[in-house]
Amino acid sequence: MANWVGPDPNTRTAWRLVAGAFKSASGGTAVFYLDSQGSVLAPIRYYDPANPSVPGALVSGSALAVDYTSEFPLFWFPDGGVTTLWVSVDNGPLAEVHASYPPQLAALTATDAANLAAATAAGLVNAIIFGG
Repeated sequence: MANWVGPDPNTRTAWRLVAGAFKSASGGTAVFYLDSQGSVLAPIRYYDPANPSVPGALVSGSALAVDYTSEFPLFWFPDGGVTTLWVSVDNGPLAEVHASYPPQLAALTATDAANLAAATAAGLVNAIIFGG
């Protein structure tokens, strides 16, 4: 299964809950989990833009610093096609983060195209569409 880079821009902004209001989490520590209860650390890997197709070393403690723009840095999601993780910033509430969507959609499109080609070659497409 594929490894995915993320978080997707839609879930990349980090927030702190301060006195009941969400504030910038710039400089905070984000810890990533496999489960929505925050009990299993996610084995994430560093992302290197100079080598974007190769997962880096494991991130110690699944903890990354939130950058000055209050965004999580890019990282590799765990092996096995994991696309959703949960994150806590500075021990705050858990929030979902997702792997980048465009590569996932491209992979699905490629898989669908391959399945359609195989079904067509086997004569199954005409049978399904035309009942014969």
